[in-house]
Amino acid sequence: MQVTYQLKLLTTALFSVVMLRKQLSIFQWLSLVVLFAGVAIVQLQPQKSGSRNVSAELKEQSPALGLAAVLAACVMSGFASVYFEKLLKHTAPSIYLRNIQLGMIGIVFGLFAAFYNDGLQVGLCSTVFCIYTVRVFFLPLLYIFQMISLNRNSY
Repeated sequence: MQVTYQLKLLTTALFSVVMLRKQLSIFQWLSLVVLFAGVAIVQLQPQKSGSRNVSAELKEQSPALGLAAVLAACVMSGFASVYFEKLLKHTAPSIYLRNIQLGMIGIVFGLFAAFYNDGLQVGLCSTVFCIYTVRVFFLPLLYIFQMISLNRNSY
């Protein structure tokens, strides 16, 4: 399925043409067709099993479902990357503000998932957060402020 995930390049190119109105040369289109053909050839080849355990595991798996999941991931990843590029290039707020907005959304979803899966144990010492010291939490903040100050001085 790792080969199939290379179709992300094709979906990204298609979304770039549609959403950003980019023009691709004939050579770029040909390269995308060759990529698609290569992925299709690899995907259509029958899988060889070397032992009984492998064939038993393959019977439990659903190749069609796996292919659908990889294709959905390709489409979503291609759309997200092109949408993010459009967001950065065609809106007024700076990239720093966009990073803060995206980070806050990620924190909210991450905390929701953590509390949904582990409940009140998230705050207890039985979780992974107990191995971190205060320095571990403040070090990324130091790097963030350092990068902000370096970028402000470069203008």
